[in-house]
Amino acid sequence: FIMPTIVVDGEEESVLEDDEQTMRPKDVAVQQQRVFAWHPIMDPEWVIYSFLILAVIMIPVGFRLASLSDGVIELKTVYDGVDSKDQLCGIGKRYNANENCTLEFEAPEDMHPPVLVHYELTNFYQNHRSY
Repeated sequence: FIMPTIVVDGEEESVLEDDEQTMRPKDVAVQQQRVFAWHPIMDPEWVIYSFLILAVIMIPVGFRLASLSDGVIELKTVYDGVDSKDQLCGIGKRYNANENCTLEFEAPEDMHPPVLVHYELTNFYQNHRSY
């Protein structure tokens, strides 16, 4: 629905009265896009100094995160029954066998709590209908 308008003295005015205009947005600063904002002047000196300050803060944070991730011990095993050592646990062609299986891992060093376990599936698509 397009609101009919007329032009009077170079200004566009609505043909309908204010109380008849039902599609008009509220006169709120956000809806009328009159919100005050900060508009910094992006001169090269200001940008260089701000990047240097961010670098001074973020480089130590990055080194700390890298040292924490280096301390993570990750162990993986594939127990699909192809290897000779996982024939007991291998699912192979025995779908839904309802059998218990024990997997053994050897950690290269002591692991301190909390020890987190994650399960990974490959070639499995959750939104695929024929699983």
